[in-house]
Amino acid sequence: LLLAQREFARFTTAPVIAFPGNHETYGSEGDDAVLFNSIFTDTPAYGKFEVMGLKAFYLFGHESGTLDPPQAAWLRGEISQLAPTDRVAVFVHQPPMGGVAVERGIKPVLLQALGNWQVPVTVYAGHAHARGAGTYALRQTQLHQFTVASASPRLSPSPDGWSPTAAGFLIVCIRNGEIAANIFCSLTNATYYPLEPPADAEAPRFLFDNVPHPLLLLEEGEYDRSHYAERCKSDFSHDAGTDTGNWWSYIDRWSVRVPLQDYGGNATHVLVASPSATPDSTNVADTSLRGIQFHFFDDASNLIPARIAWCTNQVAWIPIPPDLQTNQSLRLEATNTHGAEFHLGAWGLASARPDPVLVQPRFTDFHVRTNGARLLRLLATPRVPCCIESSPDFVHWQSNQILPNPSGVIQWQDSSPLGGTNRFYRAFQPLP
Repeated sequence: LLLAQREFARFTTAPVIAFPGNHETYGSEGDDAVLFNSIFTDTPAYGKFEVMGLKAFYLFGHESGTLDPPQAAWLRGEISQLAPTDRVAVFVHQPPMGGVAVERGIKPVLLQALGNWQVPVTVYAGHAHARGAGTYALRQTQLHQFTVASASPRLSPSPDGWSPTAAGFLIVCIRNGEIAANIFCSLTNATYYPLEPPADAEAPRFLFDNVPHPLLLLEEGEYDRSHYAERCKSDFSHDAGTDTGNWWSYIDRWSVRVPLQDYGGNATHVLVASPSATPDSTNVADTSLRGIQFHFFDDASNLIPARIAWCTNQVAWIPIPPDLQTNQSLRLEATNTHGAEFHLGAWGLASARPDPVLVQPRFTDFHVRTNGARLLRLLATPRVPCCIESSPDFVHWQSNQILPNPSGVIQWQDSSPLGGTNRFYRAFQPLP
């Protein structure tokens, strides 16, 4: 960072906006980039600027490609002040649109903030040490994503100047508030190449897109991890796993308590999301996932072998033995037997039955005595909005809000006044 600071000053007198990537931040930072700002003092980790009429935002993807809640709220607020016909560019270290199980925490925020845009949006990223271009579908327009290789030949070493892994940098050409062209300068052969995004747009992919009957989908960053994860040991820290807020990494052992009783015996599979879980990466008759062994423990802590039935969209499907599906709970454990670089992105429950019973919301806090604001959570049918109502006396009910529900875990802020008064909540979901 000290070297970068010095070289920026030597390189140009023009304004330079530096913002951190995963190697300039600690694993679980909040809104502040502590490591980055120890050198680049008074430098925001995220912000906005304008060049020749083009409105641009730069984001802090943290160590794992996720946006913390204050930053996500800031971005949504800033975007809401623009017209959907304004040209917008977003700069972030991790490419948000390509990955599924890793570096995906930025994607839903961007799609929510820019979903109603009527002109193309452009995202610029690095991280992958390779050049690339992709086109993704928004509701009314398209999002173009450009990734750029490292400028260091040690990290992008290809001798072919037009190779995706050739070292280089990107020049963005702006005219009258619009992006007129994107030029890749290859440092390998000192040649300039124009970059064009693909004409055909892909649909943005999410982890559980192809789960036909989801019961519980716990995507990272959307739930209280400590409530479910029982143990996560890491090569780096053997007391608690390397937890980046978006996924666990470098796992030696990880286990989770699966609440089967909430789903009335309908759960037939535990879902485990990992970049290693690709359709061709595992033998379906094997129990391992690139050196990761899975097994169950029942309520009596008996060890039960577990196997991977199949993998789809970086999600491994692990069948629950039929005689255990009506248990109160079940513990799934993953053990790293080969010292592999194992990352785990999310987990959930699904049913292979064609018509599972609709899961009714279950409150973790219903009757609340509070001395101030409190965060409440409930489990509900995933991807069905949930209506929350509240009452001080079980008589005068008022509709608080309708909450989106991407993962099956809903949380909201208790609105009880100070002074220890009671407030009651009830929730309902419209039937499909």
